[in-house]
Amino acid sequence: MKKYQCIMFSMVLIPLVLGSCRSTGQYTDSKVKKISSFETDFTQNIWLLAGYRSEQGFIPLEPEHGSFGKIKFESDGKFSATSGVNLGNGSWKKGKKVSENLYALSLGTIGVTRMAAENEISAKFDSDFFTLLGKTAYIQFEADGFKLLDEKQEQLLYFIFSQNNAIW
Repeated sequence: MKKYQCIMFSMVLIPLVLGSCRSTGQYTDSKVKKISSFETDFTQNIWLLAGYRSEQGFIPLEPEHGSFGKIKFESDGKFSATSGVNLGNGSWKKGKKVSENLYALSLGTIGVTRMAAENEISAKFDSDFFTLLGKTAYIQFEADGFKLLDEKQEQLLYFIFSQNNAIW
């Protein structure tokens, strides 16, 4: 009788176990959408502002000197940015590839908080930062970051990889 029960138990259990291990095909390489390095690298980091265009020309910023401008692009097509004074958010969409490291990029509706800056210089920088984001038409990737460019492909903002990705 024990032999019979053991055989019956095996006949039920083995197919059940093997059936639960069988792949459904959902995660095979041929069915998984490959994510380009553009989207992977671009959306998995917080980027630190390293320079911006002002009325006096392009001004490089050193992270050690107190640059608080940052931007984060999400894989769902949304982004958030901070000038260090205010926070902004909106949508982004990658356009066609123009050349090796240059892509069209549109940044949609940018909603910005309205916190008061500590002084006129901070207020001017805050205003310029979000205005320049709104003028973005292209993105050009560099070895350590990317440049946001206007319609004439002139540099507006330059962002580099933030070593401390946890701090917003």
